Amino acid sequence: MTDTQKELLRLYEEITVICDKYDIVYYLAGGTLIGALRHKGFIPWDDDLDIMMSRDNWLRFIEAYKKEKPQNRVLECQELNRNYNNVFGRYIDTETTAIHKNELVGDCGTGYLIDIIPLDPVPDEDTFRRYTEDMLLYSDLINETGLFSYRYGINRERFHEALKRTETEGKDAVLSELEDRMFSYDEDKCDYCVLRWGGVPFMFEKDLYGHSRWGEFEGIKSRIPDRASDYLVRHFGDEWTTIPPHDEQIEHDAIFSLDIDYRTFKEDYMPLVDADAVRKKWLERKKLYFSSMESRRKLAEIKVRSTAELRRLEINRILDKEGANIPSLLSNGDYKALSDIFEDYFRAQFDRDLIGREDYGGMQRFVSPVLIDIPDDVLHAAAITLINTNRVSKAHRLLEIRKQVRGELTPELEGAERKIAQFRRIISDYDAGLIKQAETEAEEMYADNPSMISLEMFLCRVYLETGKADKAIRLIEKCISEYPKEGYFKKYKGDYYLNEKADVGTAKKLYAEAQKTSDNGMVLLEIKETLERING
Repeated sequence: MTDTQKELLRLYEEITVICDKYDIVYYLAGGTLIGALRHKGFIPWDDDLDIMMSRDNWLRFIEAYKKEKPQNRVLECQELNRNYNNVFGRYIDTETTAIHKNELVGDCGTGYLIDIIPLDPVPDEDTFRRYTEDMLLYSDLINETGLFSYRYGINRERFHEALKRTETEGKDAVLSELEDRMFSYDEDKCDYCVLRWGGVPFMFEKDLYGHSRWGEFEGIKSRIPDRASDYLVRHFGDEWTTIPPHDEQIEHDAIFSLDIDYRTFKEDYMPLVDADAVRKKWLERKKLYFSSMESRRKLAEIKVRSTAELRRLEINRILDKEGANIPSLLSNGDYKALSDIFEDYFRAQFDRDLIGREDYGGMQRFVSPVLIDIPDDVLHAAAITLINTNRVSKAHRLLEIRKQVRGELTPELEGAERKIAQFRRIISDYDAGLIKQAETEAEEMYADNPSMISLEMFLCRVYLETGKADKAIRLIEKCISEYPKEGYFKKYKGDYYLNEKADVGTAKKLYAEAQKTSDNGMVLLEIKETLERING
């Protein structure tokens, strides 16, 4: 671990002690949960740690913190400090420094921290939409620098009205009114909950989290959602197991120090800063964005649609040339050739500029994506190609955008949507421990989809786990011949030689080959653990 990760782990361990003492249920969240499952600890380049807990548990944690009064720690949250500029909580080390841009002139705790994100109950999707509008306005009033409602194109009039009310009635009265509306639902009577991320609220089924099950994080017994895989697929897509390329391994941009406390740090520069003037400029900037929201968003729309039209013309030239071959390639299951045909289309359609991302910077386009206009039968071929080349989440997103932009799906596209739902149900059942049920469902699906590499990967794993070695090796050999560069199957062949043939030498060679050709973090973790066990 890095020094930063060691400090975060110390804070996390303190939280787990409090939670255990007061029987408070929490869950590892976001990249921290990925790290727990993919690395058994921190993602190597990660420099933060996130946990979630239901709103009731969060309120109990606040009370537990007040009773425990941990030395050199502060819990920042709206419930305890109206000058705090986030909508979720932070457990902070007051003897260190971690100052982000929007915290430069504030007086809140800005040391190394653990984010604690409440899960707010909501009864249905209509309530979630109202909650989202309120949460974005709430975030805009709390955080002076962020542009939350603007990214969704909402709350223009409400923001100005709320701002005037804060001047006459006080900020607490306006925030309390929003809180009374957002946080008024009984957890026991709601089937859904919202991950309270100020700029990007996410709604999930409540049973996805459940009471929690146990995982491991850097040697600490840690709570994770009951359906952790479902949570990660919904949040990050099916590729959450894949280690991203180096240029996508993002760290936070802030002033960090483990040796100087943030109060001392701020005492050095605050006399040089006119904090009131800075806050005034931030507020004026926000007012300007809200006032010009409509015109700014129209200009952005013209730009992105012009880009989409240029890409449509380029892609149609390719499709005009190759389009006649698509039906026969689809019928023959030649997804390598189809991937080559659709390569430019996929690159263009999934560009962040056209479809955004579920993060603060990409949310504006995520909620109003642009679909490159191609015929539905071609779009169906593209979706099926993605499903059969281990890009299920991209297929799901493509169909989501198609529905959002052009309405009801064709029967063919609905069929592709059902394939995605069926595959995800299989993985969810497996993650929940229903291995036999998942195996049966996977075999039935594979009979109709004999070229779907995601199913082949899954069945290789399940056959080895359930003692069906002959079935496993036949499928493994087939897949290695079809996908010689995919380390996933070399790893499983190594498992077969290790456990069925007791041939350690051959297994090690296969693991070495797999390590060179796989970017799947789960595969690499399993190889690492197996080699450690073999080598004692």
